[in-house]
Order: sequence, then C-alpha cells, then structure tokens
Amino acid sequence: MVFLQKKQKRCRDEESHESGDLWDHTAIAADSKLMVSLVVGKRTKPQTQRLVGDTQKRLRKDHLPALFSDGYEGYEGAILEAFGRRYPAAKSGGKGRPHHSIVRWPQGLAYGQGMSQDWPSSKEVKVKVSI
Repeated sequence: MVFLQKKQKRCRDEESHESGDLWDHTAIAADSKLMVSLVVGKRTKPQTQRLVGDTQKRLRKDHLPALFSDGYEGYEGAILEAFGRRYPAAKSGGKGRPHHSIVRWPQGLAYGQGMSQDWPSSKEVKVKVSI
C-alpha cells in the first residue's frame, strides 16, 4: 500500500478519491513469479474486477488458474464474472422475455482465501478453499 499526498484518515470527503490509501492489486504466476497484471488504486470492487478481468484476458483461453486472495469481499464476484461459465436459463414456457443466463463457478477452478483476525501480528492464518 502506498500513501499519496495524505493518509486516508486525514482526507476530507472531497479529497478521498484522489488522496489517501492506494492499493497495489497484483496477479502473480505462482510457478514463475511473473506479474501477470497490476492495477493501482483505491480498494474497491471495480478495481478488483479490473484486476481479475485483465488477468483472465492475459491467460490462455479456457485456462483455469488457482487463485488466492485475502478476505476482501469483492474477489468472489469478480472471479465469477471473469471465469464463470454461462448456461442458458431454463425455459419457463410462458410468453415474454427469456430469462437471463445463469453464471456458475467453473469446475476445476481453485480459489483460496488467507485471512487472519489480527493480521499482521497473528501467527495463525485461516484458509478457505473452494474447488
């Protein structure tokens, strides 16, 4: 994390979009340590979606990586949007517009979260893994 101009707690509301805490959102290949994608900015869901979407575009088509993050709530939705599989919705048999397609977590995608209540002082880390 870097500080630009002021620390976040010292920013007024009108300054908070251009000053304060900025995050280095990074996607790194585990085997080669190659940085696949980097997005710098506030820690928001749109920034997380930019990182995951850019990472997905740079990977081989239909490649399902193992993804690991902290407990930030924006990652699961961004991963589902970028890597999820779209299936047509079941037909209702009635008139009107068809239902939206259904997005499901792809089989074989590994996602893990490393979290700690007292981070960084705690020695224990809770890990949640979805496969």
